[in-house]
Amino acid sequence: MNLRNYTRDKSARKSRKDSEFFLSKARCLILDLRVLLLNRLMTLYHCLGQDALDCLEITYKYPGQMLLVSEIQVKRLLEMDLVEFRHSQGWRPNWWGLAVLNWHRQLREARDRKIALPPKPGEGENGEHLGPPCENFRELLFSGVYCWCGRLRSDHLDQAPETALRFLGYHERSRTLQPPQTRISGRSFREVVKELPSDLCDMLEPIHPQGATMHQLYHLLGGRIRFLAIQESLNFLLERDLVFLLHLR
Repeated sequence: MNLRNYTRDKSARKSRKDSEFFLSKARCLILDLRVLLLNRLMTLYHCLGQDALDCLEITYKYPGQMLLVSEIQVKRLLEMDLVEFRHSQGWRPNWWGLAVLNWHRQLREARDRKIALPPKPGEGENGEHLGPPCENFRELLFSGVYCWCGRLRSDHLDQAPETALRFLGYHERSRTLQPPQTRISGRSFREVVKELPSDLCDMLEPIHPQGATMHQLYHLLGGRIRFLAIQESLNFLLERDLVFLLHLR
C-alpha cells in the first residue's frame, strides 16, 4: 500500500468513526429528551389530586360548560399551565393538559381492565395532536383505535396483518345463516367487557335500538369525533358482534 492510499484509508476510517460518534450522541440526545418529557409528564400528573384531574376531564368533554368546573381547581390547573381560556369554548386543556389527561385515562383504563404495562407516550406525543412519524402502534387503551402519536390504528403498517385477519374473520362469520341481530361471539360477558375500551362504551350508549346512521351518530357524539375514527370504532365493535349493519332497501 503506498502512502497516498494509506492516508486516504486512514481519513475514511476517521470520518466513519466521527459519523458513528455523532450518531451515537444524537441517539443519546433523543433518548434524554424523551426521558425529560416523560419525567415532566409524570411530575405534572402526580402533582394533581383527583378533584383537579376530574376538572381537567370536564374541560375536555364539555367545552363551554363553565358552570360545571370548580373555580378552585381551574386556578390550580392554571398555576400548572395545563388549561387556557378559549372564549366561547371556555376553559380547555392545552398541549400538556391533554398529555396529563390522556395519561390519567390510560392508567384508569389499565387498572379497570387489569393491564399491567399500559403503553407510554413518546417524544412530542400527547395522544391528541399528531406527533412525529410512528412505526409501532401504542394503543390508547381507553380509545381502542388511536395511538399515542395521534393516528388511527389503520395508519400503522405493523397493524395491517392483524387488521386483515380480523376483517376476514368477520367476513367469514357474516356468511353464516345466523342473522347478525342474534349472532353472538361465544365468549363470556365478562371477557367482552374486559377488552372493550371506555370510549367505545360511550359510543354504544347513544345508539337507539332502532339504529343510527353514521351522520346521526356523529351528531349524537357531539360532533367531536372524526368520521374515520367513528368508522374504525364501529369496525372494532362489528368484529366483536356488538353491533350489526342493517342494509336498507
